[in-house]
Amino acid sequence: MGVAVIVLLCIIFIVAYILLSSNPSEPYQKESFESKIVSGVLSVISDSGLKIENCKGISIKDALWQCFIEEKNDSIFCDDYDYNSDACNFSLTFIKEEILDPFLYQYGYDYKFNLLSESQRSIQSISNGDFNCKSNTGEIAKIATYSGSYYISLSICQ
Repeated sequence: MGVAVIVLLCIIFIVAYILLSSNPSEPYQKESFESKIVSGVLSVISDSGLKIENCKGISIKDALWQCFIEEKNDSIFCDDYDYNSDACNFSLTFIKEEILDPFLYQYGYDYKFNLLSESQRSIQSISNGDFNCKSNTGEIAKIATYSGSYYISLSICQ
């Protein structure tokens, strides 16, 4: 009788272990991987060490700050004339073509990138389509510059 109880407990333990370790962890790992992708891309964009050569060597985060400058006399203009030459448009196009498309869209992720004001109102948006998906993973990051701060957000479809 005691052996039967021990065998029954072992079977219950093994079944519980299999049920708990198989299904619930798979969605968690997928979300975790996609969250890491989003965090990594946002950290690249906000890195002050990443400079735009054709835009007087300023960082992407400083070039994005140009989207908030009202006085065009204070704007930084870039050397390349394909992007309307101001740093705001140049940096948004640079982010899309050099960061988001090669690292996300090329690997099958639809994305939406937003440039947000201090009050988190959308100023500019970049996406690679309609961005209609059932679920997405996203993150918001605050960017501080010498002149002020703003937010950037990135969401990718799962």
